[in-house]
Amino acid sequence: MCKFIVLGFILLGSLQALSQGTSKDVLEKRISLTVSNMSLIYVLDELSEDHEIPIGLELTENEKFPRVVSFEISDGTLKDVLGILKTQVPEYSWEVQDGVINFFPAKGRNPILADLLATQVAVLDFRRGSSIYEIRDALLETKELKGLMISKEIRRSPFVDSPSSFEPASVERDYCFRDKTMRLILNGIVKETKFKIWTLSLEKRDLKFTLR
Repeated sequence: MCKFIVLGFILLGSLQALSQGTSKDVLEKRISLTVSNMSLIYVLDELSEDHEIPIGLELTENEKFPRVVSFEISDGTLKDVLGILKTQVPEYSWEVQDGVINFFPAKGRNPILADLLATQVAVLDFRRGSSIYEIRDALLETKELKGLMISKEIRRSPFVDSPSSFEPASVERDYCFRDKTMRLILNGIVKETKFKIWTLSLEKRDLKFTLR
């Protein structure tokens, strides 16, 4: 039931010992991966899809011209891979929050994105069978986030929010969040559901937000 899931997220967010243990576990996960002239986003997609690593990504404003990375690692750790990415793509830093790898610009983080991710949402519920589009709508239509977007004069990008022709993936149970920031909610979603990566970017006044 929904109330038990709420308790689970509260425990995950508040118990430091559990959070530290989860962080160590995810960083020690064994990884074998070969990448040749691919973007950071491509590598993060590979880690999230093939290795089930939960990831969050704040994109830089100049991501239209991303650096490419190349490396080969055999039976290394996720921490090894993240170290390679930091060396080859110094524009980004990373940290572990609630067992989720969060990437963000090393310099010049967009203050509007920072405000959105730090905004606390009082109530967010979505039911079993909710699609990625319904989850995104529910989150961005909360009064807290919608109010901030209006005050900052930003809108959701129509290209990201338009459903595709195929049947979208959906969640397999009910989820409830209470008094969580947008970042904690997104991290909870990619950690607890089949969706393993969230991305957030702002181009001029268009907010692009994906779950996959």
